[in-house]
Amino acid sequence: MSLAGLQMPQPMRNMLRDALAPPCGVIVVASDTSADRAATMAALAKPIAEGRVRAGTSAELQALSQQDCDMLLIDGAMDRRTLEQAFKIAEAGPRIVLGMDAADTMAAMETLRALRVDRHAIAFGLRAIIAVRQARRLCELCRIPDQARGSEAALLGVDPGTVIYRAAGCGACDGTGHAGMLSIYETMAVDAALRRLIAEGGDAAILSRHAFLNTPRLSGSARTLAREGAIPAHIAIDIGRAHMPGASGTGGDGVHPHLLPSFSQRLDGGANPPLSAPLHGDRSSIG
Repeated sequence: MSLAGLQMPQPMRNMLRDALAPPCGVIVVASDTSADRAATMAALAKPIAEGRVRAGTSAELQALSQQDCDMLLIDGAMDRRTLEQAFKIAEAGPRIVLGMDAADTMAAMETLRALRVDRHAIAFGLRAIIAVRQARRLCELCRIPDQARGSEAALLGVDPGTVIYRAAGCGACDGTGHAGMLSIYETMAVDAALRRLIAEGGDAAILSRHAFLNTPRLSGSARTLAREGAIPAHIAIDIGRAHMPGASGTGGDGVHPHLLPSFSQRLDGGANPPLSAPLHGDRSSIG
């Protein structure tokens, strides 16, 4: 499978390549918006020969699996029976790409577990989970260089005074300061070690520790893009807040004790809680 159709950093693509080499197995595409899932699933299917891909809903899985094809794209609400059926079908092929309403890779994994899908089926059938989120791309013709200050610099993982970019507006971008959308990715490639941890019932913390040893979380990917001037800094900060340990929908187990206010709240003068705990816990994922 080619990953060239995805706006994904090369190191992330390299990590996925081995995991996606077999022509069978399950790939999960996770996002909290159906449009983001659909675009990523379509990009994964693009290299497949015309007529060799079938797409449908979870209710159509069994019927679609009877057709001669190389890949099935299945999106929509899924129950335990549908998911177990998907993993069973994918054992020998075709490859199945499942679209899942989940905020990130670990949230998708926790959904599989919450639905009581057999952990051995997950361990030996799952090839990768790809989480995606879209953000507005800064217009390169008019973006304004500025210095990161105070808590903004800390949340981006840069020194105060580091140059970042802000939206402005010009004729090329119709005065919006933005030029289209950009995909932000988080990937979990299932290698032999991760497969063993899943089969043994390792918890989310153990799985995360291994899965993201050499690849960033969604928040780290967003911070890298902000430092490069590709997306606005406040977007990266808000993504970081949403994907803190314990944030709703991210597979955490409660509200984080140092949950930060949004960028807009800080502009309105809201008080800033302590920064040290989330920053120290998340710097390892900064690209």
